[in-house]
Amino acid sequence: MGTSASNSTSSNNGVSTKYLNDVAKWKSELHLATEEIDFLESFLSSDIFEPSLPNLFEKLQLFLNKLESFRNSKEKLDVAIEELAQFNNKDSISLYRAHHIKLRKQQRYFVERFSDFKIDIYNSTIDLLKKS
Repeated sequence: MGTSASNSTSSNNGVSTKYLNDVAKWKSELHLATEEIDFLESFLSSDIFEPSLPNLFEKLQLFLNKLESFRNSKEKLDVAIEELAQFNNKDSISLYRAHHIKLRKQQRYFVERFSDFKIDIYNSTIDLLKKS
């Protein structure tokens, strides 16, 4: 048939190189998210905020709780991506593609929500920092 199909397909179980590249990108994004979550937890737990502000502890705790929720979501995505990466050629390629598309949507949703949340943290805490 066509050589284009063989060019776009990896020798890795017949899975398209594009799909394999997506998986590698997702793993990288989630690794970065782990580092950002760790940093934000340290940031929110540090002694850099004005202690006299009303409801400071409660506000910071809400952010920390949401960060934990993001960590849990990220870990679920890690597992799902690893399962997809372990795909073997006995499985249906169409089933792989369906899982890949579903996971792509979940990954995008996570990245977009987490990005918005980071902006919210920074915008909400900038005026809470100690002045000296």
